[in-house]
Amino acid sequence: MNIFFPLGYIKSIDSLALGTVSWKLGAGRTNSSDAVDHSVGLRIEKKPGEQVTEGETWVHVHHSQETLSEEMLNQLEKAVQITNSPPELHPIIIDIL
Repeated sequence: MNIFFPLGYIKSIDSLALGTVSWKLGAGRTNSSDAVDHSVGLRIEKKPGEQVTEGETWVHVHHSQETLSEEMLNQLEKAVQITNSPPELHPIIIDIL
């Protein structure tokens, strides 16, 4: 499943929300005895600062379920912040010691 967004720039992506969706789809365990579904994963196509054109995919969701729940779709939509202008980005590496 692909998640699309309107025209704009990606300001931020909430990695915890993405991880939670992956976990709910079976990519992680709650208990050590739980099975892991190795077919589950997210492929993020865009990063903060990049422009998203209308209808363009920013994340591919790989899963074995028939459809994603409304709750998971909402979490994915809320995981990314889109702005009308390019955001001010901060360096990933601040300093090397």
